[in-house]
Amino acid sequence: MLRLLTTLCAVVNTGAGLALAATRGGILGQLGVPPPLPFYADLLAVFLVGSGVGFIPAVLNPQTQRPYLWIFGVGVKLVAASLFARLWLAGMVGWLAGASAIADGALAVLLMVALVKPSR
Repeated sequence: MLRLLTTLCAVVNTGAGLALAATRGGILGQLGVPPPLPFYADLLAVFLVGSGVGFIPAVLNPQTQRPYLWIFGVGVKLVAASLFARLWLAGMVGWLAGASAIADGALAVLLMVALVKPSR
């Protein structure tokens, strides 16, 4: 379960980063979020791809990479999901941004449950 969730986190972060890089932030317009300046879109893309690639050692051996999973898999994902959910609830972004926030938050909560559960 932990390995599957870690793989999913790696795919989601890397995919989002590559989509951001390929469109220079224009993909955010599809979510109803105003696209950032190209420099900031590139910077966010580097962060997302870097954090996604950082999940690869955790996919291979999740037990030794637990601190990374707690920080980037649970902490950063929950904070980002809560920020997007707040914008969605305030009516500042479209429903697709709200759905992606709920999905990312659910992934973070599932990963947290898998990390808390004792390993066999």
